[in-house]
Amino acid sequence: MKKIFKILLICTLLFSFTGCGKVATLKNGEDAILTLNDGGISANDLYNELKDTYGVSALMELIDKTILNAKYESDDEEKDYIKQQVNSVKQMASQQGTTFESIIQSYYGCENQSEFEELVQLSYRREKAVVDYLKKDIKDSDVEKYYKENIFGDIRAKHILIKVDTLDGMTSEEQEAKDKEAKNKALEVIKKLDNGEKFDDLVKEYTDDEDTKKDNGDLGWFNTDKMVSEFTDAAFALKKGEYTKTPVKTTYGYHIILKTDEKDKPELKNVKTDIQEALVEEKLADNNVTYYRTLEKVRDEAGLKFEDDELRKQYESYMYNLIINAQKS
Repeated sequence: MKKIFKILLICTLLFSFTGCGKVATLKNGEDAILTLNDGGISANDLYNELKDTYGVSALMELIDKTILNAKYESDDEEKDYIKQQVNSVKQMASQQGTTFESIIQSYYGCENQSEFEELVQLSYRREKAVVDYLKKDIKDSDVEKYYKENIFGDIRAKHILIKVDTLDGMTSEEQEAKDKEAKNKALEVIKKLDNGEKFDDLVKEYTDDEDTKKDNGDLGWFNTDKMVSEFTDAAFALKKGEYTKTPVKTTYGYHIILKTDEKDKPELKNVKTDIQEALVEEKLADNNVTYYRTLEKVRDEAGLKFEDDELRKQYESYMYNLIINAQKS
């Protein structure tokens, strides 16, 4: 497909400029770009054939490149992203015992690394344009609501982990018995805390988390994005110095959590951009419908207007099918 894009681009240049030698021009579209004994092929013939076969997909790349290259300049973040994608494909090729060139040709239609980097850059800038467009639609009230409900200051906590000692091949009854055993052990720890025993001493006696045992169960500072949701929900609900009165179950086992410290909530102005990005991610999370519709709006905002009715119909049909398929996914 990238090769066809290059053909279309070359055709555009041939139709637009004159220089040394004979070239076809678009004075009326009927100039021959090559001749045969029984006739010739005009610029219009080639245009119509390429349009019908590859027009929309190739043209969309050209449209978006034109719009987004004018809108964005390459920066360190973009360069790092492209480098990561190249390294990822090279790693994949190594794992599969093949070459980087073979992977990008088979999966992406790119002839070389330079073409692949151009494709990744276009994908990166499309996503950036979608995010920037959606940010404009986010209301201050949405930001404030998210800030109130989801933004917290970092906390520090300790925990005691009681693992559920299940093994492969156990029956469901055996697994349930092991789960109950672990939960009862966690309840035993909480009872000892209620009776005044020290958390640090109980860590040494009970915890199955060897990584934090030497630090008396200390997990350091963290926020809601660092732990599994069951753990963070319980930890952030505690007051400083409180411990959970019931065992907290996660995929790791049963936890008894002690909140040891907390920081003030950051000011809204310092996290507004992060909140906007989180709200955009929510809009894009379910499927690609919002992504495709927003790209359409980005093109419309850039003044996209088709002078060829057939290409316009193909474009509309192409986008319609993308959105329908996204809704099904």
